[in-house]
Amino acid sequence: GEEADKEAFDAADGGRRGDKARKLVRTVDSKSVRQWCDAALGKASLKAVQNLLKCYRAATHLGEDDDAESLYFDSVLFNELMHFVLKHVDSIFRKALHLGPGAIGANAEKVFSSAKWKKVGPLVRSYLGNTLHLLSNVTDATLSAFVFQRLRASVDLFAPFHILSKKLLKLALRSFGTGLGDVAADRTLRIQSVLVVRALAQTHGDKNAFVDDCYKSLYRTFQSCAKFVNNANIGSIHFMQDCIVEVLGVNPDALYKFTFLFIREVALLLRNALTVKSKEAYQKVYSWQVISSLNLFESIVSRYGADDSEILHPLIYPLVQVFMLTATLVPSSRYLPLRFQVLKAILRLSKNTNTFIPLSSTILEALNFSELTRKPSGVGNHFNFNGILKVPKPALKTISFQEQCVAQVVLLLAEHCNQWSNHIAFPELFLPLAVRLKVYLKSELLVKKFKIKLAQLMDAGHRSAERILVKRQLVNFSPKHSEQLSLFMKDMTDTGPSPIGKLYEGLLRQMKKDENARNVDTVWLKDEPAAATGKKKKGAKGKQTLLEEDAPVEYEGKNIIPSRDETERVLPYAERLENGDGEAAAGAGDEDRVEDFDLSSSDDDDSDPFDPMES
Repeated sequence: GEEADKEAFDAADGGRRGDKARKLVRTVDSKSVRQWCDAALGKASLKAVQNLLKCYRAATHLGEDDDAESLYFDSVLFNELMHFVLKHVDSIFRKALHLGPGAIGANAEKVFSSAKWKKVGPLVRSYLGNTLHLLSNVTDATLSAFVFQRLRASVDLFAPFHILSKKLLKLALRSFGTGLGDVAADRTLRIQSVLVVRALAQTHGDKNAFVDDCYKSLYRTFQSCAKFVNNANIGSIHFMQDCIVEVLGVNPDALYKFTFLFIREVALLLRNALTVKSKEAYQKVYSWQVISSLNLFESIVSRYGADDSEILHPLIYPLVQVFMLTATLVPSSRYLPLRFQVLKAILRLSKNTNTFIPLSSTILEALNFSELTRKPSGVGNHFNFNGILKVPKPALKTISFQEQCVAQVVLLLAEHCNQWSNHIAFPELFLPLAVRLKVYLKSELLVKKFKIKLAQLMDAGHRSAERILVKRQLVNFSPKHSEQLSLFMKDMTDTGPSPIGKLYEGLLRQMKKDENARNVDTVWLKDEPAAATGKKKKGAKGKQTLLEEDAPVEYEGKNIIPSRDETERVLPYAERLENGDGEAAAGAGDEDRVEDFDLSSSDDDDSDPFDPMES
């Protein structure tokens, strides 16, 4: 009864704190808490839940002096109370409402207007609000991931509480953008926070404004994190890209709308740079923020626009135009790393969507810069093209820079030709490239070792074209028979890799071997499985699905706060809680990363003027 519940709190006078009036401190009786837990679990007693949530509120506001009275917990009771509420109260609410997990859905209006909800609703609001308050003050990454997972189980209960929904979105986005470069955070906190964002977008589908906020804020958070990319955090940036691709695919109706808006945003920056032609305008385009966004667009369109019937297929052409303008905006050898990154993204898009994109001329333009024909001033230090956008001026005249540029050109050309080496029209595709390569081979400006690499590419291309020509002499169908053309190319693929395909694989292996030999930090390329992503599972239509719903997150720390007396008696229901022995690593509580679209420069030398025609 109510009197028994009141007796559960032993009244005691509290001491004065500063100039504040004397506070009343009540000690929570562990025996009564055990009875409330049993009543809540067994009978779904709302009165027991109310008493537990009163204690839960005091626990989540521990150390705050806002109330006229406070509740005192020993450390064991505190930890057990927090675990019990987080793990069981959602199922208790659903039992009281006669609902299953996530069963509100289309019946939301009926459920939230029922008589039962009028009794349960205030308790739900108290639980959700206090859990968000706890989450905003937690600094442990594993504990935060555990709380996010428990809130995701209750995400449909947020529907009638718009303010709490917005607060949950804000906290999820903050956690999504923290701990860049931390593999453990990628596997726990980051993936749980983005799952919450996806769940919010799904359960609030009837509220278009809130769903728009979910998608836009997620993209803005990614942009804020992508301002500064280096070898340490590039794995986390790619992991965030994959997460956003998964979240956007939840709502096909909004997928085209937001992808088009995001691409248009970058296109407007390009148009402004072409019109104004100022240092600031160029810097807004040639930044990690834009390059990371372009990689994200490639992933989205490749995933949801590969087939002619898919919704994003019409965006392939405008996206390629944005890519090409970005790559050629500033014709400077200092920005060759940026150009190579953009060209790699185009090649991935071409491969994933099975769309031919002519790139030979754009790739070969890198050999026209004067730095490759001048006598080098020294050997120079090796630097990784994957982690930079702009080459320092002193490095332009080094042997290392020249060798890396030529190696990248040959590798990109080999990859481009390899994608179409089994196509029936490959001889015609390779002919213009062969003509251009002959010009470079006859030129006296390139040194002999560079010509050898180009000659290897040309020889492999000729042998691949001859392979197709020999096979074409035996066919008895015309180009209009698409089915027979497909069978022809399938037969060519089944015969094994083409000569240029073998060359490409060899170049790729040699490049990775050289990188490992230099003992540089490993940088996961976009088409390689990043260690941070863990294992992926097959989703609909056999595609890779990154976000797994069923992967449980257990808080590995034994206690949320340390126990004063480890020999203290443990309540019976706590035996059912799973406790580990490991210590969770503390995560940094960064600020909210949702910011306005503010592009920064990747310039590493502020004193160096930005000259569009600099060579």
